[in-house]
Amino acid sequence: MKQVISGCAAAALLFAVPVPASAADLWVTYAPVIHLTKGESKRPANAGEFLQNSSLRWSHSGCPDHEIAGRGSVNAKTLGSGGYQHNSTGKLCSHSGKKYSSNQNVRPHGELGAKEGMFLDLDNDKRGIGSVQAEVYFDYAKGSHVTYWLFYAYNDGASVQNHEGDWERVSVRLDAGNKPITVAYFHHGKYCVQSYASAAKVGTHPVGYSALGTHATYQKAGTFPTGFPGVNDNANGGGELWETYKRPVQNVKSQPWYGYGGGWGEVGELSDTSGPNGPSAFKSPVPPNWSSPAC
Repeated sequence: MKQVISGCAAAALLFAVPVPASAADLWVTYAPVIHLTKGESKRPANAGEFLQNSSLRWSHSGCPDHEIAGRGSVNAKTLGSGGYQHNSTGKLCSHSGKKYSSNQNVRPHGELGAKEGMFLDLDNDKRGIGSVQAEVYFDYAKGSHVTYWLFYAYNDGASVQNHEGDWERVSVRLDAGNKPITVAYFHHGKYCVQSYASAAKVGTHPVGYSALGTHATYQKAGTFPTGFPGVNDNANGGGELWETYKRPVQNVKSQPWYGYGGGWGEVGELSDTSGPNGPSAFKSPVPPNWSSPAC
C-alpha cells in the first residue's frame, strides 16, 4: 500500500535534509562574520568612498609624480575600463615611455619595476573612514567558489606593513551542487584552509578574526606571526562585529571600478608599504591549492 505523508511530516522531512543555497542568495548565505579586534580604529570601508576621496596619480620611478585625475574627480567606470592612460618614464624624466591603461597591471612595485606605475592617492585625513556598516564584495563562480573581498581604507600595522588601501578576503569552495566544502582565510599574502564543516560559523556564515590594524583574517582568535621578524598579529577579537551578510553584498564584477590594475593607495619605498592591487585579473579570488596548508 502506498504510504501517505501528512503535510506536517513532509515539511519536517524537507527541513531535515540540507539544501544547497540557490544562486539567488548563495553569496548572502555564506557571507562571513568578522570579529574586529578591540581597539580597532581602521574599520571596514566602501571602495566607492575611498575613490571619492582619492586622486589618481602616476608614480615615475626617480622622477616627480604626475596627477591624472584630481581628488574627487576620479571616474570609477573610466578607471575600471582602462579609460585612464599615462606614459611611463622616458629619458630625463620625460613622458616618452610606453603608454599604459588603468586596466593593465600597472601597480607600482609590480611588473613595471620599482616605483613606476598608477595609484590612487587617498586624502590622509580620510584614512579613518569606514564602519561595520560597510558593504562587502563577492566573486561567484557556480560549482567553484564564492569569495568575499573585505576592504579597509588603511592598513595600520608595524611600520613595515603600513599602507593605504587594504583588500582582504575569505573564500568558500563549492562543489558541483553549490554546497560548501572548504573555507580559505587569507593573511599577508598567504592563506590557510579548513573544511567548511569544521570551521567556526554563525548559522551558515563562516567566522573570521581580523587582526588589529593589519586586518589579516584568521580562522580563530589568537596571536599569529606575520612573517616579519618580531612582528605578530593580534587577532584576539573583542571589538566590533562586522556581520557582512546584514550589509549590502555586492557583486564585485559589477562594480564600475572592477578591473583597475593599479595600486589602491600611495606608493611607499617597498611593495609592503604601498597600496595593493584590488579585485581584478591581477589578483586571484581563490587560493592556488584548496587542500593545503591547513589552518
